[in-house]
Amino acid sequence: MTERPTLTDRQRRSLDRLITAHQARIRGLIARFVPDRDAADDLAQEVFVEAIPRCEELAERDLDGQAAYLFGIARNLARQRVRRLVRRRNLQARAALEVVDRLRDEVDEPDDLGDQVDHLRRCLERLGGDARTLVQAHFFEGRPIVEIAKEHGKRPAALRMTLLRVRSKLRECVERRHQKALRKART
Repeated sequence: MTERPTLTDRQRRSLDRLITAHQARIRGLIARFVPDRDAADDLAQEVFVEAIPRCEELAERDLDGQAAYLFGIARNLARQRVRRLVRRRNLQARAALEVVDRLRDEVDEPDDLGDQVDHLRRCLERLGGDARTLVQAHFFEGRPIVEIAKEHGKRPAALRMTLLRVRSKLRECVERRHQKALRKART
């Protein structure tokens, strides 16, 4: 854990003035890059932590000079966060592809995976328009839930629950179709 810096009274007053004058605008700037509220709040706080060594000097500047310096820190921190998220998403996508490749190699019958994909495709076609749109946007296009929720005028938590229910329905549909195909193949 990082040690909290010890501030002099003068530094504390200078930092308080900077926070009061710029916190809302800094958070607003970060929120444009990082839609997750908690992450945006964390980054906004981090901007002021980064500014601590120069807070007395910054307090001497006019508001525009302070804002320029703080906005520079905010942009850099937001870019770093976005890059980490993109790297993480790319790693997750690669890991998912590796799992699919392994599954393809491990499937007893070569046609079994193809059948499963075909079952899933047919189940997706049977979904209602809204459900299919949500699945397409999140799972196929890789768009964040927060972005989709804003677009549809829903809360992210409600959208997550909807996607959970849709995935459950898809799983049941695929399993039913697979069992039906196995019974048909045995007769």
